[in-house]
Amino acid sequence: MFCGLDAGEYSWGRRAYFILYLEGIVMTERKVDVMDRAGKVLHTYPITLGATASSPRDADYEKAALTAAKTAKLVPDADFASLKTRMHVAANAAA
Repeated sequence: MFCGLDAGEYSWGRRAYFILYLEGIVMTERKVDVMDRAGKVLHTYPITLGATASSPRDADYEKAALTAAKTAKLVPDADFASLKTRMHVAANAAA
């Protein structure tokens, strides 16, 4: 069993995106923005899906972020249905 960071993935001062190798299982953390109906980002959640998701899609990460937003009571229950999600794009990645 091996557990660790990929070489070159870690940098000081920034959150590390990492791949965890555990008996052949790859778990990747992705960030998901949760936005209000106007498109304002309310919170960015770091999401890591469990080993049961063999090949997770963006929609799987977005669904998990909505679950986290509901648990955290990010907005009142009446406004929850209006929340939108998108995969987070870092500001420096767009340049």
